[in-house]
Amino acid sequence: MMGRNRSSVARLPLALLALAVPGCFRPSVREPQEWLAATPLEAGTFERKLTVGDSKRTYIVHVPPGHRPDEPLPVVLDFHGWGSTANAQAFYSGLDLEADSAGFLAVHPQGTGWFSSWNAGPCCGSAASDHVDDVAFVDAVLDDLAHLATLDQARIYATGISNGAMMAYRLACERPERIAAIAAVSGAVHLDPCNTSRPVPVLHIHGAKDEIAPFAGGSRWWSSYNAASVTEVVAEWAARDGCDAASQPALDQGEVSCRAYPECRGGAEVELCVVAGGGHTWPGARLDISGLGHSTEDLNATDFMWRFFERHPLSR
Repeated sequence: MMGRNRSSVARLPLALLALAVPGCFRPSVREPQEWLAATPLEAGTFERKLTVGDSKRTYIVHVPPGHRPDEPLPVVLDFHGWGSTANAQAFYSGLDLEADSAGFLAVHPQGTGWFSSWNAGPCCGSAASDHVDDVAFVDAVLDDLAHLATLDQARIYATGISNGAMMAYRLACERPERIAAIAAVSGAVHLDPCNTSRPVPVLHIHGAKDEIAPFAGGSRWWSSYNAASVTEVVAEWAARDGCDAASQPALDQGEVSCRAYPECRGGAEVELCVVAGGGHTWPGARLDISGLGHSTEDLNATDFMWRFFERHPLSR
């Protein structure tokens, strides 16, 4: 499974690139006339503005072509990394293209702060230090969307990269009644307490040579956060979901090897995919940034996670 055609940008981290030239990443966005206008969304890409508490927040929603207003649409929340933007993440993940072919709403929320981040519990940036209520923001996004389109409430999913992946993990802990499953890319976080009311399916994709969010965990020069290892975080979720103790081989595809924990409660899955030699990247991304390390084309993370999501609607 090869990635989409990618352009190459050397020696610039995605976060800095997104801040320096955001126009290069900006999709064609149409904004409704009113900030909170409840006009049904047509096909296209729109920016929405919300007031959450005392804060003005924004998100981008991409509506696939050919949908009917009364047709329930799945939702995939796609969280950018620390210092990046909703626009950059929409381009980087290519989720809008997947939404067009599979028929779901692709939603790209925007974090807070000058070096925008998400409050994923112990990490990261000003969102965590200022105790920004990003879970309430996600609730507001989903509530706003419900006024604009018919949502398939059993098929709301979350993904993200780096700090955005950590935000997906936090939603799995704190909103298991809304988020059916998550897929984390290049970001793991230990959350305690995490008392989920149901087993949440988890897919984790990570580069073995990630130097920004190391596979083995630990702290880095840019943060005092002492991260848990990826294997520890995934094993925690396997135990939380009541899976069998030992993982089993699930995929061996070029540089990518996946192991899944079988027999989880409620039909959940917990799966870890490791990219040999992979860096802090989104496998199969439309943009190859050498400063973040090697990015494989042996797996398209966006395609792969959508198939994972399709297997796991929320059972009520």
